[in-house]
Amino acid sequence: SKAPFGDPERIAAVEAVLERLRPHFKADGGDMRLVRVDEFGFVEVSLHGACDGCMASTLTLRGALEPELRRELDWFEGLRVAA
Repeated sequence: SKAPFGDPERIAAVEAVLERLRPHFKADGGDMRLVRVDEFGFVEVSLHGACDGCMASTLTLRGALEPELRRELDWFEGLRVAA
């Protein structure tokens, strides 16, 4: 799989948050991968396995991942899901 695109420090910070939340996704048979962190503070992830196309995954991203990123990363502007 391709390495995430963007500032290495920001990528590491986002990956740390993803690692903490990953067990919740894996418990439901899915996973997520960081695609990019852009210079404007937007984080893009892709969904895999059972998470891909699942409506609950969107709620999990908005309800769990996005608030965590906002709380931990002062530069974070928003979350995008790769098509």
